[in-house]
Amino acid sequence: MPRPQATQTKSTYLDNVQIEDVDPDVTDDDDWEIDDADLEDLDFIVNDKAWDLLKVDAPSWYMNPQFKVVFKNRDSYDSIAICSPFEYATGLFEVLTSAAPPSIDFFMSLPSALSKTWSIYVVVYEKRGCKPKLYIGSGTKNSSSGIATRLRNHENHSTGSLAKEFNAAVKDGYKLVHSAVICWTAMPPEHLSVRVRARFLLLESVFTCLFHAKLEMQTDVHYKKLVIWDRKSVAWEPMCTHRSPKEKISGKLDMTEAEARKVASIKRQRRRDNDKKLKRKMRKEPKILARLKLASRIHYAKHRVEIRQAVANKSQKTVEEKQFYCKPCEYAAQNPDNFERHLHVRSHKNKVAGIGPSDRNLRKKAARESEWQPETTSALFATYLVMVSMSFRNI
Repeated sequence: MPRPQATQTKSTYLDNVQIEDVDPDVTDDDDWEIDDADLEDLDFIVNDKAWDLLKVDAPSWYMNPQFKVVFKNRDSYDSIAICSPFEYATGLFEVLTSAAPPSIDFFMSLPSALSKTWSIYVVVYEKRGCKPKLYIGSGTKNSSSGIATRLRNHENHSTGSLAKEFNAAVKDGYKLVHSAVICWTAMPPEHLSVRVRARFLLLESVFTCLFHAKLEMQTDVHYKKLVIWDRKSVAWEPMCTHRSPKEKISGKLDMTEAEARKVASIKRQRRRDNDKKLKRKMRKEPKILARLKLASRIHYAKHRVEIRQAVANKSQKTVEEKQFYCKPCEYAAQNPDNFERHLHVRSHKNKVAGIGPSDRNLRKKAARESEWQPETTSALFATYLVMVSMSFRNI
């Protein structure tokens, strides 16, 4: 199935929007494109629903109090929304402004995840003769892979990091048929990651409520304002078991930018140390090491083009940002290994010593003249003449 086109929104908000004003003549023509006004409307709808969820009149246990600390007012929420502008899957605006819920085909047509992004994702489980099951979640892992790690857990059925409902569904004969994303944004800087993660948890709950992806509970009465369609009208069964605003927001809220960067640096070093320990352990277990190498080769074979493009993009970015830059030579290396090799080449050493090209040529000429000895040359020529005369005598 070809990947649907993604549309990027603008982080602006309209003063008002009426869902009932949608043009009824709009169709699902393949050539139809969402204009900027619709994109702004979509961004407004999503963020307005998130704010309605945040200020819902409910008991204190209904929501983690951290959310109301992070988002004290609408301006504080909007400021985070501007720092993390969302991209939405094509067709979402039509779905959210429709009087009837979408079919399961809408979720099957959503785009796949992009690397190094945070996303609201959806997974679909199917079983012959039964309604499909729908799960909506968020992936906000602070690593180089972003959402990919979370979706990989679903694809590999990693029971340790998934809810028990997935295990029950698999045992009951359901199979994962599709995983995709509804909306996404680039991974935020470290000092904003906690607040952006809080926004994601709110939006995860919003989409879970909108699409009735959560099991029915008595507390559903608190978010009636978020619901667009009746639960009985949807063509799938829910798999979500709780509301994400009850979760703890991972990370520290009171860190400065410098502190957040320091913590991120420590975490990266910790991951490197753990990787080294794992590699040392794998060397002692040949079977495990062989299995990991095989899995790595299979992964590379499947994603060869994407991996090569990612490496090329990273190298280009490193050169443009001059992360490994030699100022005397005006040379930007692609990686630290190339930079280290450059520091040991003769041209770099001459440049640092202030020896230019003309100076090098003069020194080479002087070296050749000092090595030339006329007596040695004459002796060699005489030996050559003797050998030639002896060869003629033999003839």
